[in-house]
Amino acid sequence: MNPVPPQDCISGLADMLRREWPDARIEVEQFPSGAAFLDVWRDGRFFVLRYTPSHRAYDVTEVTDEHIFDSGPCESFDELDPAAARLREIIAVPASHA
Repeated sequence: MNPVPPQDCISGLADMLRREWPDARIEVEQFPSGAAFLDVWRDGRFFVLRYTPSHRAYDVTEVTDEHIFDSGPCESFDELDPAAARLREIIAVPASHA
């Protein structure tokens, strides 16, 4: 049995997040290289989960004025499940407490 490609897993995560936070804007961008970006805008904040096949890593970032996305990931994970859990955790924090 072949494992599910990371891009498909990220699309599935996006569907779950849409159900959890229907007020959020959620987009997935997939690239021919196998890379994928999951962008989440919620409560005036912007989050990114990206998969980079060359590093086989899932990076989770909250993009802020202090932390620009291209300056590197806030946190990196070898597997999607802990990356998804961390993304959910930071999305759930109200903007007033972030």
